[in-house]
Amino acid sequence: MKVIQGSREATETRRRELADKRKARYRGIMLESKDPAKVIHAAVRWYGMRAKWEGDSKAEFSLYCAMLRLLAEEFSPEWVMQEFPPCKEYQGTRWGAKDYFTSRKAVENAAPFAGNVDAVNSFLREYDNDLLREFVIAGLFLLDELRAAQGRPTLAEAWAKETGVQVVHSTRVEGGKEILLDDKGRTLGVAKKPRLRHIRAVKGRG
Repeated sequence: MKVIQGSREATETRRRELADKRKARYRGIMLESKDPAKVIHAAVRWYGMRAKWEGDSKAEFSLYCAMLRLLAEEFSPEWVMQEFPPCKEYQGTRWGAKDYFTSRKAVENAAPFAGNVDAVNSFLREYDNDLLREFVIAGLFLLDELRAAQGRPTLAEAWAKETGVQVVHSTRVEGGKEILLDDKGRTLGVAKKPRLRHIRAVKGRG
């Protein structure tokens, strides 16, 4: 058992080391390359791998905004689609979600960026690509970090307050039940236990 555990820990350590090397490489390209396309590719990947509170939040947000300006000034929606192809999901209409078709429509309906960062942000919110989705989420995390540093609620908390939605901040266990708590430690309710899914063995054909 110890051998298996040691092997897993070694594998996880190796995985983290490789990820750190990739992040360092992306960071170097983002800051040092003279090729705008390479800079954008590296920025999308680096911010997608960034952990919350990694580095100086204010400086990282300024750099993030600089990447958006570069994208707005140098490229177009068509270039984004070519370099970051939309996800091959085709059931968006059925599930009320973004898919390949909504991404194509976003490109068709998008006006040229022409240096307009707001146009880039609007387009990225409608476009569906895994790397770009992580990049957009990283930007939202950075906004939350800046708000937290100023003692302000996160974007999600501010939205929840405006709409009357209760946000779970922590939990405690009482009598085998998980109690949900708000930001002041007040009880919101009891967590629902997920239903167990039973696995049924299926005999193969002999």
